[in-house]
Amino acid sequence: MKNWLTLTFIVATMSACYNINEKEIIIPEKLLSKNELASIMTEMQIAEASFVVNSDVRFELSMKPNYYDAILIHYDITLDEIRDNINYYQSSHDDMTEIYETILANLSKLESDVEYQIKEMDLAKDSTLMNSDTMTIDTVIIPVDEIIIDNK
Repeated sequence: MKNWLTLTFIVATMSACYNINEKEIIIPEKLLSKNELASIMTEMQIAEASFVVNSDVRFELSMKPNYYDAILIHYDITLDEIRDNINYYQSSHDDMTEIYETILANLSKLESDVEYQIKEMDLAKDSTLMNSDTMTIDTVIIPVDEIIIDNK
């Protein structure tokens, strides 16, 4: 009987201490799709990266609000609504993983697009330099035989 009473006491004590710590999932008033949230977060990552590249702290402090405001205006959303959506999707590990994978895919595609454009610009620049019957002014190519010089 004493063992049974001890066992009951231990079980009652442990069950009283056991607390299911599940957060209540609150659906945001303005619920974004996973792709919309990934697009917004992608643009925010690009903004953050631009500040890392430009190491001028004064520039970062003065321009950062402008970048974020432009993103918020473009998507017609507030910072609190973004936070609410992130909190909502964080309740599901799989959803948040999918969002981050989409962000990485977006950034990778942008990186390859930029690399392609840089190569195209380099090729255009090289071909312009090799072609002797053209003259380049910034990015405008003017054929030499079309230039009219008035010596009056």
